[in-house]
Amino acid sequence: MSQIVAQAAEQVGGRVIAVDDRGILVADSDGPASLDTLYATPGRPEIRRALAGTPYSEIRDSFDLGHDIMATAVPIQDEEALVGAVRITRSVQHVNDNVRNVTLGLAAIGIAALAAGMLLAFGLAGSLSRPLTRLAAAAKRLGEGDLSARAREVGGASEVEELGHSFDEMADRLERSVQAQREFVANASHQLRTPLTAMKLRLEGAIADAPNDELRTRLEAADREVDRLSGIVDRLLVMAREIEEGRSAHVDLREAMDRAVARWNERAGDRDSTVVCRGDGGSARVDPTDLDQILDNLLENATAYAPAR
Repeated sequence: MSQIVAQAAEQVGGRVIAVDDRGILVADSDGPASLDTLYATPGRPEIRRALAGTPYSEIRDSFDLGHDIMATAVPIQDEEALVGAVRITRSVQHVNDNVRNVTLGLAAIGIAALAAGMLLAFGLAGSLSRPLTRLAAAAKRLGEGDLSARAREVGGASEVEELGHSFDEMADRLERSVQAQREFVANASHQLRTPLTAMKLRLEGAIADAPNDELRTRLEAADREVDRLSGIVDRLLVMAREIEEGRSAHVDLREAMDRAVARWNERAGDRDSTVVCRGDGGSARVDPTDLDQILDNLLENATAYAPAR
């Protein structure tokens, strides 16, 4: 019994005693000096409660030790018979130190787990965001006019990889479309310049040889229309480039109206109409050639279907 009590005391870090069913000490981890002493006294209520069959624990001041102790006693039973009790006493300070150490250990484990979780979260967020960042950079370059911009192998999850492949396919189609537009505009401009130049030369010759003023006036109007058409052709390449770059021009609306009146005065007169321009000017963000075409369509319909002032 003494050996068992000594081992228990070493494990719990306190004093362990065993008493018989009368409360007489039979084993003490501190040594045999006090054996056969009655421990079931009013000053040791935990032993008396344990001998009554009820485990009991309390914190009290120890006169012998000079500090508070925690005393815990439990009954010892052999089948149904009560044969004694075991009491463990430990310094409250020692218990508090153990509780504090356990608390600090749990706090340290929690902080370490939190730090590990944050590191894992940052790493996971980085691995997820890097492919999207590369894809966004490629999209920005493409939007700024770099038709060679591609996402290539962005990495990341399969969904992000699929998105990158779809982006590259879209960029390929866009590059082919823009290239085809450039080639069409360039070819159309080149093919139209030759007949327009020949037409202008013939009109200039006809104006010089016109037999009367009325015919000369009509030929000069036709020559101006050829000049306007040449300007439209010259604008095709510029317009295509401006559209590609997302630019638009500020146009003085009053000047555009005055040009329209000059173009249509003669034809309006032939249709018993008069074209005038009134009101204050203004400004618009629009392509000048588009605006001239809009005004020509408007005046063409007005003079054809509603001839008047």
